Amino acid sequence: MLNFHIYPADTLRKDQVKDAQGLAQQTSVETQRLRDEVHHLSIIAQAMWELLREKNGTTDDELKKKITEVEFEKAKAYTASTLKCQKCARIVSIKSKTCLFCGEKIEHKEIFPM
Repeated sequence: MLNFHIYPADTLRKDQVKDAQGLAQQTSVETQRLRDEVHHLSIIAQAMWELLREKNGTTDDELKKKITEVEFEKAKAYTASTLKCQKCARIVSIKSKTCLFCGEKIEHKEIFPM
């Protein structure tokens, strides 16, 4: 049996507005947290790049070439989102840590999987 609740129109609208305001606030807080995290990661990346340049003599052109290579490989990996389990040969998600069918641990060849 279905349960239907009848709310007065004004109460329903006030509740909807309150819910929407709460969701907007949560979204705003999460957006700011993500901005802060991206900013922090960009500082880390810049510091790592400066160390590489100073210690190893790596050039900007070498970095740009490597970035292009990594972007290409990531795009290729993104399109191939499945792989075969080594034990049972069934298709599993590339994000899986274990095969859903036989329980075998999935070995990822990448240090930073997608």
